[in-house]
Amino acid sequence: MSESNEQVVQLDIALLDSSPFQGRTISETPDENDARTEKALVELAATIKADGAILQPIIVRKNKERYEVVDGHRRVIACRRLAYTSIPAIVRKYDDNHAYLNTILANLQRQNLSTLELARVFHQMIAYKICKDQRALAKVFCMDESHISEIINALKLDTRIINALDKKDGITDMVILKAIRRHDKVDKNGKSTSSGSCTGRSSTRRCRGTRR
Repeated sequence: MSESNEQVVQLDIALLDSSPFQGRTISETPDENDARTEKALVELAATIKADGAILQPIIVRKNKERYEVVDGHRRVIACRRLAYTSIPAIVRKYDDNHAYLNTILANLQRQNLSTLELARVFHQMIAYKICKDQRALAKVFCMDESHISEIINALKLDTRIINALDKKDGITDMVILKAIRRHDKVDKNGKSTSSGSCTGRSSTRRCRGTRR
C-alpha cells in the first residue's frame, strides 16, 4: 500500500510508547520542559481541542502488542493532556534504521533541534550503526565534518553546561562551547576539574576571549 492511500486507524493512546530514537527532549510533565517547548505543547493542545480532532495522523510502527511513535510525539502528549483515549494513526513497517531516520527528519522539518539534541542524534546514529562515522554523518546532513565533531563533543562538556543546554538556557555558540571544552577538563561525574571554569553565562565573556 502506498503512502498516499494508507489506512488511518484509531489507536488506544495507552498502547503508545515513545521512540528510543527521539532526539528532542519533550516531557509530559510541564515542569520538565523548557519554556518554548511547553508553550508549543499548550498551544497544540488548545488547537486540537478547538478543532475537536487530530487533523494529521501520527506515524507508528508495531512493537509486539504495542506501538512505537515514529512521528507525532507532541500530538500524543497533547492528546494525553486532553484526556483523549484514542488517536488517529498510520501503522508502517519500519526497521530500526528507517524508524530512526524518519523520527529525525520529522523533528528537523518542524523545528531546529538544539545543539545538545542534535549531538545526541549524531551519537545515536553512529552507535546504532545507521552511519559508520562522522564523515558519513557529514554527507547525510550536508555539514562540514569538523562541525559534526564539534556538535558531538558538546556531550563531553561539564554536566552543568549540558543541563543548561537541555533547558535552552545556556550557551549555544559552537565556537564558545569549543573554547569551554578546551578550558574545562571534567571528571568521571562530568564535573569541571578546572578552577575558575567557564561553566555558565557569567563566564561567557571570558571564554569569548579565546576566539581566534
